[in-house]
Amino acid sequence: MGILIAFLVVTCTEASAEENVIHGCYSKFRGHLRIVKNPKQCKRWETPISWNRQGQRGEQGPTGPEGPAGPQGPAGEALSRSLAEQRCADGQFVTGLDANGNIICSCGDDFGADCADNVLQGPDSLGPGAQLQNCTVLSAAQLVNTDLSGANLCRADLSGTDLTDGDLTGANLTGADLSGAILCGADLTDANVTGALWGDTICPDCTNSNDNGGTCEGHLTP
Repeated sequence: MGILIAFLVVTCTEASAEENVIHGCYSKFRGHLRIVKNPKQCKRWETPISWNRQGQRGEQGPTGPEGPAGPQGPAGEALSRSLAEQRCADGQFVTGLDANGNIICSCGDDFGADCADNVLQGPDSLGPGAQLQNCTVLSAAQLVNTDLSGANLCRADLSGTDLTDGDLTGANLTGADLSGAILCGADLTDANVTGALWGDTICPDCTNSNDNGGTCEGHLTP
């Protein structure tokens, strides 16, 4: 068998270069096979045989079993609160840039700690520095003379809320809904009201936002 394999390797180059077929002559008496260019070269005691250089493509095999889960990827980078000396308000994070290269800030979709699951967490939930972002239970609430200085009220629903004489100095009111709210006498000094919604809002100086071009900006102090 070893001699036969060596013979095939040496003589395989004699196969037809014009066809994709290999011709051979098989000796019925000795069991030898030799490669020829033309089956007519076979002796009378040899049987001419031929086969393709490459067989037909077989059918696609069955799908293999699912492999094991890969390792957990590395943790993503934490959201930044500042970029190129621009800074988001407390409780907000950079989520992109506008066409002018200014950062776009967002307070995310989670409720603040003092309004977890959109439920006030206790009597101390309404006070200085309260975390009330995305909270909607404050709509139409009576919060007269309430101290919410430095509170995070980003995207909070304060529509129809009575905040008369309240302290909102330094509060984050980004994107908050203040439509119909009463802010007469309230102090919003240094409050961030970027993107706040105004509409029939009684401003801190007791004017109506509808009479101020649809905003209370410029009217944020009593």
